[in-house]
Amino acid sequence: MSKTIQTDDDRAWYNLGVALNDVGRYKEAVLAFEKALKVKPDYYQAWNYLAHVQKRLGRYWDALTAVDKSIEIEPDLYESWYNRGNILNNLGRYREAVTSFKKAIEMKPDLYQAWYNCGNALSSWGRYREAIAYYDKALELKPDLSQAWYNRGNAFFEIGIYEQALASFDKAIEIQPDDYLAWNAR
Repeated sequence: MSKTIQTDDDRAWYNLGVALNDVGRYKEAVLAFEKALKVKPDYYQAWNYLAHVQKRLGRYWDALTAVDKSIEIEPDLYESWYNRGNILNNLGRYREAVTSFKKAIEMKPDLYQAWYNCGNALSSWGRYREAIAYYDKALELKPDLSQAWYNRGNAFFEIGIYEQALASFDKAIEIQPDDYLAWNAR
């Protein structure tokens, strides 16, 4: 890749990184983002996208370092806070993940993915009642999110509210009839 492209244009390297990510060539995408950052070290979008790609490669600590750099440069980018929440969730650092998701939600309240993933972090942390509230908000924004219905059902099950759990599993199945997890949970 780098042998065929000779440029100091940070946008060109960034766009190449995005394109490589889109076709699943993650290791090459990392190299492209690193080239963009070598040209322009304060390119916060490139830091954030580098974090996203590192996460896809399972390099969570590298991803966290990159996303934190993005936030240090531009703290008002909701995408970075959302990305940080996902990375921290993968690292099992649920309290910090919840804080990051809440920051993303504060900046972009209609980001159903942040509500949903915050619910997942809360559920993993054992805070099921709070998780349910976040799943409910995600479902208010995107009612056909079958995985949120399924996870909502699991949270209700964990706190012993079985009728609501069953109703949530049924809704997940209604949306996605081949959801074997919801069928098994039911």
